[in-house]
Amino acid sequence: QIHWGAHVPYATDLHGGAFGIGARLGWDLPVLPIDIAGIGEYFFPDCGAEDCSLWGGSLEANVRLPIPIVRPYITGGIGYRSATGIEVEGAERQDASGANVNLGAGVDFNLAALRVFVDARYEWYDEDTLSQPLVRVGLIF
Repeated sequence: QIHWGAHVPYATDLHGGAFGIGARLGWDLPVLPIDIAGIGEYFFPDCGAEDCSLWGGSLEANVRLPIPIVRPYITGGIGYRSATGIEVEGAERQDASGANVNLGAGVDFNLAALRVFVDARYEWYDEDTLSQPLVRVGLIF
């Protein structure tokens, strides 16, 4: 079954924290409690008068417990983030981008044709400037 959705991500470390918007397109594998999703996100960091941006995407797999309504899951995947003019504590503004590996956990609530989810993950990069926890809250249709 193909699904799509939208979410609000929160990047906790960059620019002292930044909310964003995100979208997803996924596929629930038949018979198995696994879904695969492609995700894109754009964040709105508070950079004051400076110009900055943070965006990215990922390919993720969620493995769920086969429970009907409240379904906890573990999630992991690979992704890419690009940040321009980022500010990290104790460092000058800089640009950084790179691939990541992410791992986390979450729960979704299956409410008829709508699923509500909350998850938290950590993204690891070769470039330590970008490594960070990330939280998402959203809807899947």
